[in-house]
Amino acid sequence: MNNRLDAIPDLNILAKKASFKAGALARIVGVSGEGLRRHVKLRFNLAPKDWLSNLRMHEARRLLSEGQLVKEIAAQLGFQNPTHFSRAFRRECGISPRLTATAGMGRTAGSLAKKV
Repeated sequence: MNNRLDAIPDLNILAKKASFKAGALARIVGVSGEGLRRHVKLRFNLAPKDWLSNLRMHEARRLLSEGQLVKEIAAQLGFQNPTHFSRAFRRECGISPRLTATAGMGRTAGSLAKKV
């Protein structure tokens, strides 16, 4: 693996700082896009786009569990509009963010998605 990337304790925080964009993350950590791709594939067995999408949806579930509105989360996570966010969330988690927020009182969004 790339020593520079191995030395970074929490790529997740940097991924959020890079707005979950592979090119921006590569620039922040100082590697090429190909270097980032190799590292993510070795470390997580995913393509960077898939890994970043998973992180983004994990953050969305966290924000939903805190009671934030879908519209606010969409803007915060860099989606062009709430509909685009809702579609991506449903595709990734198997349940709409609105249902997750309403049904999730006292339960995590991740556990709801697994039951659906």
